[in-house]
Amino acid sequence: MERTFKIKTRFEYSDESRTAFEPIGCENVYLTGTLYQELFGRTLKGTDRRKRFLKITSKQTGRSVYRLFRGAPGGVLNEGILYIDSDGKGVLQESGDECELSIRKCTPPGFYWNTSNSATRTSFRLGLPSLVLAIVSLALTLLFELF
Repeated sequence: MERTFKIKTRFEYSDESRTAFEPIGCENVYLTGTLYQELFGRTLKGTDRRKRFLKITSKQTGRSVYRLFRGAPGGVLNEGILYIDSDGKGVLQESGDECELSIRKCTPPGFYWNTSNSATRTSFRLGLPSLVLAIVSLALTLLFELF
């Protein structure tokens, strides 16, 4: 779904909600729960991580970031504002206050392959060839032991 958002890198909240809320992380994007329902047609229940992977593409720059959807205690988030880290904002928005974004769900492998967290991305990308080599090695070992 495409929609125009204002992108912010800091939260504006009162002191009482500060204790129940963690700062913006490099893999998170904060949106209201009603926006999740508007975008995907159903509410997000529980803590199922598989439904939290998002690909956010900017119509302004044509570039994308992959983030995990996060909510927050009431009164912290505002409708129409996407809260993201400064690196994500730099990728999605070149100038101005608002940016037209396309937000879609993505698969866990797609998220881990393209995430901006280099440690996560590198370990995932190195793990796949290692798995293939292990299977080939096992097959060759079994083949040579039989003959």
